[in-house]
Amino acid sequence: MTAPALERTSSPVEAGPRYLGAARELIPLLRQEAAAIEQARELTSPVLAALKERGLLPIFYSRRIGLVDGAEVPIFGGGKVTGRVGPYTLGFLNIQTEDSRPPGSRPLPGGNYTAARVKRNILRQSTVGAMFLNRQGGPGAAFNRTVAADTALLFGRNLVISGMLAKTLSPDIVPGGGDGVAGAFNVAWRSDQWELGATYLDVARDFNAEMGFITRTDIRNPRAQVSRTWRPKIKEVKSLRADLNFDRYDNHEGIEISRGYDAAFTWTRPNGAATVVSASRDFDRLTRPFSTFAGVIPPGAYWWNTYRATYTSSTTGTKVGGSLGFEGGGYYDGRKQSLKAALNLVPSRTLLIETSYTRNQLQLPLRKDASSNVIGARVSYSFSPALFVKAFAQMNDERKLASLNLLLWYIYRPGSDLYVVYDQGWDQDAVGLPYLRSRQKSLTVKMTWWWSR
Repeated sequence: MTAPALERTSSPVEAGPRYLGAARELIPLLRQEAAAIEQARELTSPVLAALKERGLLPIFYSRRIGLVDGAEVPIFGGGKVTGRVGPYTLGFLNIQTEDSRPPGSRPLPGGNYTAARVKRNILRQSTVGAMFLNRQGGPGAAFNRTVAADTALLFGRNLVISGMLAKTLSPDIVPGGGDGVAGAFNVAWRSDQWELGATYLDVARDFNAEMGFITRTDIRNPRAQVSRTWRPKIKEVKSLRADLNFDRYDNHEGIEISRGYDAAFTWTRPNGAATVVSASRDFDRLTRPFSTFAGVIPPGAYWWNTYRATYTSSTTGTKVGGSLGFEGGGYYDGRKQSLKAALNLVPSRTLLIETSYTRNQLQLPLRKDASSNVIGARVSYSFSPALFVKAFAQMNDERKLASLNLLLWYIYRPGSDLYVVYDQGWDQDAVGLPYLRSRQKSLTVKMTWWWSR
């Protein structure tokens, strides 16, 4: 069991087209380890895990609960039950949010959020499952519901075929937008040397999974991946890996919205250190102005190339480690450069210090160059094998935000945990020396109990 996700990370500039970098870690809640509920990420066969499959159709993303248009809504409380009964895996989660009024925003009524999941093992290592999601009350329409069915079929040791079909129900529908249905199909094959994957996703215009993370609707999206791994008998080489990826989005009128090609090469040394170089070519069609921290990009069709290089040091048997990465190239009608650095220190067996720095610089035509910086630090300490504390702090100068997250994690019996989480956010809105004005604060207590094994 792992500790709940506590940290927000902010990406000032998306890494590619405006949708491709949208997934951010947003808010801590009592909603981690939902493996039995979050169907999109539970199809963890060796093949899908190797292909880094994030989910065919992420209709449930627990971190969306407690967020409305980027504003945090207080959590009153909630609970979750997961487990196995014979061949069935069951999961149930319910969370209640409070009425609130974020600074500079409209009043937000509280709502009740429910997720129920059942999955059954079939054949040798295959599954079928269903899911029901419901938001009752809260901002927006009176309710929002999603029903879904999915399957993952393993053939032999190498081939997995999986699929999902989902439908949303809500008073707010898009006129002429379809019937609120989305479907996905995936084929993945893996051996010791080759990894192949192909996915097709179709999402109607009025598909409205409010508790999920569906970044686009009204799309048809084919994706493909090919990877090859070599393990030559060379002293400084543990493995060499080449990856090719393709991604394309069209709307249901047949108009191409975006396309991406990506190629990467990874050299891994025997001590675990890795060097990665990659290049990508992206296309994005903007139908409306797109705002960035450097200015507004006008509508149009854009092609650009991006080049990256990253080195990550060994993580075994060292007291000092880290990574360094550079990225440069085009960005719509401008240019973008990024620097990412991380330094990790292990002063003792019970103390870990991690620091990170990200700088993005963006140049757009006829506009002043703009830059952003994100600094983060995490300290983890273990008092004993059953008691841990962790602190994470981050500051983003472009968004003028700062945050602090504190965690106490106590394993009071094997398989049963107590988490106490404190979250504090600030706005930095003064000129000159940093002045932090309290933005929000929260205290969350989570307790898990393992009834049987």
